[in-house]
Amino acid sequence: MTDLDPPEQTRGAPSATAAQRSASRAPAGPDRARAPLYGPGDLPEDLGLGWAPRAQGAVRPAAPRTWLSLASVGDLWPGEEGVLALESAAQRATLLELLAQDLAGGADGIHICLHGSADGPGPGAAALLGELCRGEFGARPLLLSGGRALLAAPRLLEGRAGAVGYGVDPWRGAGLAREDWIRLAALPSAPGLPSVVLSGLCIEARGGTAELELVGLLLRLEDAAEALRTAGVPPAAAGLRIGFELALSSEVFNTIAKLRALRRLVETWWAQFAPGSEPAPACLRAVSSQREFDARDPWNNLLRCTYQAFAGVVGGADQIALLPLDQPLGRRGELGQRLARNLHTLLGEESHLGLVEDPALGSYALERQTEDLSRAVWERYRQQRGAGGAAAWFAPGGPLERELDGLAARQAQRLDSRRRIRVGVNDFVARESTPLPPGRALERAPEPRGPAREGAAFEALARRGGGGAPAAVFLLNLGRQRDHHPRAAFIDGLLAVAGIEARHGRGAEGRPPAEALDALCAEFLESALPVAIVCGRDEDVRAALPGLLARLPSGRSLYLAGRFEEFESWRRAGLAGAFHLGQDARAFLGQLLTQLGR
Repeated sequence: MTDLDPPEQTRGAPSATAAQRSASRAPAGPDRARAPLYGPGDLPEDLGLGWAPRAQGAVRPAAPRTWLSLASVGDLWPGEEGVLALESAAQRATLLELLAQDLAGGADGIHICLHGSADGPGPGAAALLGELCRGEFGARPLLLSGGRALLAAPRLLEGRAGAVGYGVDPWRGAGLAREDWIRLAALPSAPGLPSVVLSGLCIEARGGTAELELVGLLLRLEDAAEALRTAGVPPAAAGLRIGFELALSSEVFNTIAKLRALRRLVETWWAQFAPGSEPAPACLRAVSSQREFDARDPWNNLLRCTYQAFAGVVGGADQIALLPLDQPLGRRGELGQRLARNLHTLLGEESHLGLVEDPALGSYALERQTEDLSRAVWERYRQQRGAGGAAAWFAPGGPLERELDGLAARQAQRLDSRRRIRVGVNDFVARESTPLPPGRALERAPEPRGPAREGAAFEALARRGGGGAPAAVFLLNLGRQRDHHPRAAFIDGLLAVAGIEARHGRGAEGRPPAEALDALCAEFLESALPVAIVCGRDEDVRAALPGLLARLPSGRSLYLAGRFEEFESWRRAGLAGAFHLGQDARAFLGQLLTQLGR
């Protein structure tokens, strides 16, 4: 089976007549399940799926669909236990208290990213794992992610009553031998908690696309399944023991399509690997993407986490781990932990997302996106199988690493030019953010060795501009407010990204042109600021800029907002530079900060 065909039971559903569709729109009573508004006859022919989005009939499950809500601890690195302050027994006790609050507040289990070698994860992390074997902690599911450090985890967790799932990162797990896969897969597992979970977090952390993530998971699935087959584990049992872990992004539709595509791809893979075995549906674990989090205004992280959680539930994740909003700040506070776990309750108990089996089913856009992604991944997977398989794909300098390097450069360029907007990072930055309330928190080292966050470079600019007395730039606003406001507001928002204060000049309003220039220059001189940016309509700028350059005193710099054909001639006359839409914002702001002595 080499193509991506849908399951037989979803094909050929009878088309609904107009009368049936009209009847299906009647209000649902207590004994009447909701039916879709259309059937296969309404489907555009070019969708190419070959089956109806949903057969006519009930779409409400017999019982609400639930997912396992996980309290996420974050990354534990060996030799750097200060990342979570685990070298101190008191700090470990604080972390355990926060986790106990999560479990009492509705979390079903605990998720930890474990780093290190096959010798172990480090003394602080090992002590924490020992604590998680006792009392209430020991009775709850514990789900681990990582590489070779997972090989030492069973010894540390020996005798634990609750189930443990081991999420092997396909990249860091490249050093796992076949017997290692078998050892992990042979460990006890509970229903819905596979003993080996193939993780794509490391690929996403490097900026990998959904396609790269899924190709990597399929290649590692082949390794794990082959190891179990040679050990005599039947495919149906192997399917129960292997699960998958993906990153949740705030790009909702992309994340939903990624989760749905993975289910379909895994089903197709097992049908080809072991036809007729009918393994259980894949268990999907979804974890917040750390790359998206913002340290400058952590309240934005709560919105990102909400998008991530919604996408995970609608995409069909079985286990969801959300990070607290203060994750990048070097602390883990009670408020962040509580808000993260409450998102599960809001989505399940108030939004009732569990009352629909697959909310995305039947959506043309999502069905098309899922279909296109599935076919692209399957084709790429088949090509890589013939080009060395997983060993070549994950090798240093191999296809995956080369592609990730190129992706990282392109993504950074899109952020720098603001062709991709990240609220609170490279645009729409609040100059003053409400600080997080005080409370019990676990202090940790900021910026650990975890995934590089997308906004880290812009946050470094903000620290340069806002450290001590904030840096400031004077805005030479030409003409009436309605004339200069569009460009002045544009520049004001740009300067806020780097923490630079914008001081607006008002001397030109209501004055004749000659007097206005003199008044603006006087304001600029009185401000004692070394840099000014000219903002105004094109015609006002062309009329005023030669005079402003002639009046510019030595030691002061003049920049321009907007794109003009005369820029080169003005630059020869003394203009320091200009900024316009699509330009490299990070480079321009860095140049300004250097000129301001930061």
